[in-house]
Amino acid sequence: MLIKGNTMEEIQKYVSSETRRIFSSHGATIYVVSEDKTKLILSYLDLMPDILRSVETVLRMKIPPVEIHLQAPGLYYAILQAKEPVIINDSDKISELASECTTNQNLKAFIPQIMSLTSMRSVMMVPLVYNDAPIGLLEISRGTEFTPQELSRFAIMASQVRSILVRKKEDDILKAKNVELEQMNQVMVGRELRMTELKAENERLKQQIAELTAKLNGSQNRQ
Repeated sequence: MLIKGNTMEEIQKYVSSETRRIFSSHGATIYVVSEDKTKLILSYLDLMPDILRSVETVLRMKIPPVEIHLQAPGLYYAILQAKEPVIINDSDKISELASECTTNQNLKAFIPQIMSLTSMRSVMMVPLVYNDAPIGLLEISRGTEFTPQELSRFAIMASQVRSILVRKKEDDILKAKNVELEQMNQVMVGRELRMTELKAENERLKQQIAELTAKLNGSQNRQ
């Protein structure tokens, strides 16, 4: 499958709709690893509108931003460290995954209800790895078990998402470097202008001193 879209948002929407169509699942959830490598940050969550409304009704609030702390013995941490696609059908492990999505104990209490609303019985996860380091995670879930064949297809899709994230990361680095170079250029130009001003001021002082010396010499000669 060739992933379409120009902006990151368009790409995420396309990936999510295609995973829903191909795997008869919820839309894809896309996570990215934070710059300091300590958290997995939810970049895109796609739930059907009726499910989203039901979940937010249970929570009595909008779904808050999700940041998963990456540390042992967390499941997300272990999956990222393994760097291999995985299917999870164990309900206890799925509950544990959901529990890691928040540190708020009040929200954790709603996890059984949310799992029931979303019919989450099986989860496929693929770590997105670049230069032997995890940079993100692609995840989908549904009410029936995924097969190894589906996991292989999902891994191919995930590899395209990884390429997009890598390209975006490289573009961000390039933009940051360009901004830094522009700032340095402005500083250098400012220094050159100041040096030019100082040289001009120095020449004016020399001229004034020369004129004053000439006047003094002329005055002494007349005396």
